[in-house]
Amino acid sequence: MEIPKGSIREISKDVSVLYVEGDMLLLTQVNIFMTKYFSNIDTADNGEAALILYKQRRHDLIISDLKLPKLNGLNLIKEIKKINPRQHIVVTTKVESPNVLRALINMGIDRIISKPFDFNSFFKYIYKAVTFIHHQKVESFYRDKAEKFSQMYQEVVDQLKIGIVLMELKKIILVNKEFLKITGFSSLEKFNDTLDNLTGIFWENDLKMLNNEGFIDILMEKRFLEVTVVHRFKNTKTELIAEITQLSDFNKFLITFLNVEFLENHIKKLRRKFFKSEFSGLPNIFAFKEKFDIFKAEKTDINLLLFSIKNFKSIRLYFGVELSKKIFLDI
Repeated sequence: MEIPKGSIREISKDVSVLYVEGDMLLLTQVNIFMTKYFSNIDTADNGEAALILYKQRRHDLIISDLKLPKLNGLNLIKEIKKINPRQHIVVTTKVESPNVLRALINMGIDRIISKPFDFNSFFKYIYKAVTFIHHQKVESFYRDKAEKFSQMYQEVVDQLKIGIVLMELKKIILVNKEFLKITGFSSLEKFNDTLDNLTGIFWENDLKMLNNEGFIDILMEKRFLEVTVVHRFKNTKTELIAEITQLSDFNKFLITFLNVEFLENHIKKLRRKFFKSEFSGLPNIFAFKEKFDIFKAEKTDINLLLFSIKNFKSIRLYFGVELSKKIFLDI
């Protein structure tokens, strides 16, 4: 197997190696060979020095002989595995007894390379180990990135005053705080452990009988539904409007639950703001027009209506003659 030098250098940039060898000549030779391809390599000629270096740097890959002064290879590996049970370790050794080999296997050694070894075979084994570690690091990087994005998304949806449920392949993968508050669950895990389907929260029997797929089909057809949700502990009912959106990933659906009472109160606030002067707090022209339209609709037999406008002179002075006329003509 021909390994391009550029390839090994590229993937080894983020991989640190600790090479431990009691034979100084071999240690020097391997170190010269390895530094051609690895920029992050440390060496040690005894077990104690190796353990100190490892505690300082926590290397990604350890390549170690078993016959080491001060602290032998087996005990070195045991100490390292105590610190990191998942540590990648390659052992270089002469033929050992079955008991030693069994102990190495039980400790989770990645590979055993028999001595004496030729550098090409040694390099191939190390290349495979480093490639595996590199791929692990890349996967870990993107997994961490996805988790951070998920946490950020969770923080955002938790600020919203509407219940939110994200479903993937008919399974709930995310809910926000408002949804948990409405339903009475402490977490998504508790929800999934208690209920098989989202429809278990509803008061309506025809909805309760549906599974997640059936509920999604109905929502997709109607776009929104008026539903009643029962709180898990308080046994209180909350009227909600459920609405669904299919995301660009067609296996994912976003379902929102808007509290009807909250919506009505919000509309009342907007209405008060729209129909009252922000300066005086008194009904404005829009409030007058609404009442006047209602009055006209109820009194269909009226031919003439007279009303007086107080302070018209002040209004005319403030807005000007033309604009004042337009205001009252609009009425």
